[in-house]
Amino acid sequence: MLAKPSAAPPGWHGERVSDQPPVFQRPDRIPGEHLDPLPGNDGNPTIYAASDMRTVTGTRIARRPERVWYRQRGRLLASDQAPVVTAAHPQMELWMKVLEGFDERLPIKQPPVSQWPMSRVIPRVNPSPKGLPFQLPVGTYWLDYNQISKSLRHLPEREWTYDAVSQYPADARLMLGFIGEHLISRLLWRHRYSLWRHPFFEQFRDRHAIVCPDFSSWLTDPRPQALVGQRMTQQFAELGSQHGYTMIPIVTWQSRDMLLRQIDMLGSLYPKVNTVYIYLISMGVNRDAWMWSRFDDIVETGLNKLPFRFVISGSEAGKYVHILRDEVLPAENFHLVSANPYMKATKGFASNEERALIFRQQVQRIEEYHRGEHLPPKAKRAEDPWAAIMGEDALPLGAHGDESEE
Repeated sequence: MLAKPSAAPPGWHGERVSDQPPVFQRPDRIPGEHLDPLPGNDGNPTIYAASDMRTVTGTRIARRPERVWYRQRGRLLASDQAPVVTAAHPQMELWMKVLEGFDERLPIKQPPVSQWPMSRVIPRVNPSPKGLPFQLPVGTYWLDYNQISKSLRHLPEREWTYDAVSQYPADARLMLGFIGEHLISRLLWRHRYSLWRHPFFEQFRDRHAIVCPDFSSWLTDPRPQALVGQRMTQQFAELGSQHGYTMIPIVTWQSRDMLLRQIDMLGSLYPKVNTVYIYLISMGVNRDAWMWSRFDDIVETGLNKLPFRFVISGSEAGKYVHILRDEVLPAENFHLVSANPYMKATKGFASNEERALIFRQQVQRIEEYHRGEHLPPKAKRAEDPWAAIMGEDALPLGAHGDESEE
């Protein structure tokens, strides 16, 4: 969508390489995509008070690292065909330093590990209006929100979803997660103050957990957008904790310095927080190179030294579990989220008894990997995993979802 000129809000200016006075631009708002302004550390509105987050920082920039983007924002805005980066903070450099400042606002608390058991393998199993096709064994299960409700405008409205937990064993532990449609995060942010009293979410309050969504979902998100995404994740977790929910922080990063910021924050939370979620699912990249680059980041930044239980998605294939066990988390303090057991059990024609058997066999196979049994060779490592992912865009800006078979 092309930007259209409008009056400049106070404290804002557009930058144009021309003799004309600067004009603030922004595209017409897309219904359902607006994000409420996020307050700054001092409580005053930030740059986002006048524009949607992606309007200011830019729609995902696949081949333009953020440094280049902001250095060239004047020339880019001068074009009548200006892209959807439409405003520049009058003190961009100063504002970026404030945004990069350490934020201690994450007063969340989880139950002690002894009161919160967790399976080594956490299958992704989604409820349905007709119930599950076979009885599940007691364990820990992951529910995908976007498989329960696909609306980008409303929280779940079908009554069967308000008692979805009853489809699982009474002693099961459930995690509500948000793998999949990243636009769901906008809906969650819009309802962040009220969703905790919604009947769908309330069923997860007592003995279950909610995994924080990722509010900056792309490897190539501009740095300001990624920083604000981290703040949004922190605030979402805090709100859930205030309403009595067990919240699991998410760790996802565009570069090593962004990962180090999260390590600083997480390290300060232990032992009040003992479990975190690492998102390793990838889309549209060389998968082996992607996983090696992520593992390198985890080891070289020291994330693997933190005394947490790590819930990990996207790495349950044997060739990746082999690397996790030997080189990344040799203490075996990790739990693997996988869609494969349920997906394979419900595929094709079979009786419910046969489906239940297939499910247990697939879970057992991943459990064996976790114990170091029957592991295939490690995934092949590219000479430079990061360069293999980014190609010509692998600039020296630091280190850097579908689930796979082995």
